[in-house]
Amino acid sequence: MYHNTFRHRLTTGTWTLPIVAVLAALTWLTIPLLPAGEGAACSRNWWLGLLLVAAITYGLVECNNRNSLLRVRSRMVGSTYLLFVMACPALHSASWQYLPAAALLLAYFALFSTYGNPHAEGRVFHIFLAIGIACLFYAPLVLLVPVLLFSLAVHIRIMTLRTFGAALLGFLVPFWLLFGYTLWTGQLGAFLSYVQEVWQWRPSGLAGVPAWAVGSCGIIGFLSFVSSCHYLRTAFNDKIRTRMYFYAILMVHAVLLLLLILRPVDYAILLPLLAMNSAPLVGHHLTLARRRGSELWFYTCLLLLLVLLVANYFELWNSWLRFL
Repeated sequence: MYHNTFRHRLTTGTWTLPIVAVLAALTWLTIPLLPAGEGAACSRNWWLGLLLVAAITYGLVECNNRNSLLRVRSRMVGSTYLLFVMACPALHSASWQYLPAAALLLAYFALFSTYGNPHAEGRVFHIFLAIGIACLFYAPLVLLVPVLLFSLAVHIRIMTLRTFGAALLGFLVPFWLLFGYTLWTGQLGAFLSYVQEVWQWRPSGLAGVPAWAVGSCGIIGFLSFVSSCHYLRTAFNDKIRTRMYFYAILMVHAVLLLLLILRPVDYAILLPLLAMNSAPLVGHHLTLARRRGSELWFYTCLLLLLVLLVANYFELWNSWLRFL
């Protein structure tokens, strides 16, 4: 019965990703005409954002293809990411705040390639090199280091003294290079002040966080949380290798949600990370859920994303909040 539904045809269709990609590209043309995108048409970063989103989408599709994250032929991982980006106009402009998300995606490529490889020191080095680069831009991502080490030891099962040394070296290399550069250019004092500032991390409240950011992070976080719970209940349906991959994604996702709860003022960095990391989880859920009510939930998810899109495009959050 499931194979005759519109959801099955949509989630496994060959044309789903191209159609979503075209719709996403059209938003780069239409949003500058709306209140949420006023002035965006004159921004070079606006069009660079289109190329950056396309590159991350391709990376997610390639990651799915190489590692068979979905049990069926589907392009929902890339499509889900594009839907998240479409619903959040603030993600359309390229900025340095996208770099941690891109670094995490590269870390996943290297992490998944270590499975079953007894001599993966070089790839482990690249995993933590990417995380080290991400930490230069957002220091709290250092919490991902023990998470990924745990995944290498428990899920991938390749942890040795050599791989631990490669991980430590890879993480420290970006800091060593930046330290050497600032020492050579005579800016060591500025570098030490920067390090001291970014590592003085404290929890914050919602003061200064715009309503659209709360709504965007809330809806994407809610969909990814439900998808995570669904995966934990149905993980036995996947191969062991795929389970190990998703367990690593789930642990990283828990860290991102924790950071978002503790530091919502950092939404500009955490929202691109959340959108990228949620795409495999939500795409897996929407494609493979088979329980009673899955059809209704699928359309509910699409409706939530449509509500988010309309609210962000027409800046309706403040108007809605007046009625609360």
